[in-house]
Amino acid sequence: ANERLVLTPQTAGSLAQTPTALNLRRELWLDFSGTGYSFRDTWEGYLATAARLELTAPEAKLGRVTLANQPQLITQLPNTLTPGVELRRGNLALTAEGRLETDPTALPALGWNQDVQQLRWELHLPPGWRLLTAVGPDQVPGTWLARWTMWHWFGVLLVAVGLARLWSWPWGLLALMTLTLIYHEPHAPHLTWLGVLLGLGLRAVVPTTMPRLRWAVQLYNLAALGLLLLLALPFGVQQMRQA
Repeated sequence: ANERLVLTPQTAGSLAQTPTALNLRRELWLDFSGTGYSFRDTWEGYLATAARLELTAPEAKLGRVTLANQPQLITQLPNTLTPGVELRRGNLALTAEGRLETDPTALPALGWNQDVQQLRWELHLPPGWRLLTAVGPDQVPGTWLARWTMWHWFGVLLVAVGLARLWSWPWGLLALMTLTLIYHEPHAPHLTWLGVLLGLGLRAVVPTTMPRLRWAVQLYNLAALGLLLLLALPFGVQQMRQA
């Protein structure tokens, strides 16, 4: 009768409650001017408790939110002044759309007040734009630097050094810059440059005492240059039209 019982609660609710697990898929569309993005964030997962989802990135503007394909009211709390929506416990299927008016080279990784287990980005670029590289994410396929391999660099350097030795170093530098810029463009001539380089090398070593062989090499040079011109003309027209 003189003892006292003290109860200390360790958790609220069932111990078997499913924890919060959210995944975010973000799509970004770069403006033609390159000064901002339009975004669509798709949230999926489970909320263990009722919560408020707020867009905390100061450079972002929230325009539209749908929950299970139903439009939601976007509100701001007096103490935070950040736009957001109220969510209930349960499965989450939410889509948020808005604008990012910020430096196009530095983007917030998340920008929301909720953490995620998986984050996936998809960047849509307008014509004439290329993604050079991305620093920070785990894996970014499709960037300009990621598409280069040792074999690609070997081929470019082989053509550039060959033209520098056969003609002059300015021509080699011009070939190096040109091939580096156009190598991964669609329909760009690649192996044809090696054929032209082979013909120039043969013409330099075939002696004048063998006129028939020199005539054959000259014919090959004309064919290789003609093929290069035949492939380069539509490629150049396509590049100019795209620009």
